[in-house]
Amino acid sequence: MDQQHITILAHALELNALAVEEVQSWCDKQIAESEEPNYWLIELSTSRKHRLDIVNQLKKAGALSEIEDEMYLTLVAGAYFRERIDHHMATQFLFLRFCIDWEVMTDLHQQIFLIQVNRPGFSGDQVN
Repeated sequence: MDQQHITILAHALELNALAVEEVQSWCDKQIAESEEPNYWLIELSTSRKHRLDIVNQLKKAGALSEIEDEMYLTLVAGAYFRERIDHHMATQFLFLRFCIDWEVMTDLHQQIFLIQVNRPGFSGDQVN
C-alpha cells in the first residue's frame, strides 16, 4: 500500500469528496487482492466509525497531514461536482487553504482570494 493512496483517501474523507462506504469498498478490494493484507485495512473495512475517526486511522497507517495544492483543488472540485458539498463549503475550503496570509500566498492563491472577495454578496464572516 503506498503512502500517496492512503494520503489521498484521508484528505478525500476530510473534504467529503468520498464517503466512508467508498473507502471501505476500496479496503475490501485491497484485502481481496492481497495474500496478507495489512491489519489496518481489515479494521477500516469492518469499521462503523465516523469519517473523521477513519481519517485518524488512515493517518496512523501512514497518511501525510499535507497534500499538494493541485490535489487539494482536485478533491474540493470532486466533492463539489459530486454534490457532496455546496458552493459555500467549497469556497470556505478554498479560502481557508489558500487565502489566510497575503504575504505567503502564491499568485494562484491571490487569484482565488480575489475571485472570492469580488463575488457578489461576499462577506468575510462567511468563512468563519
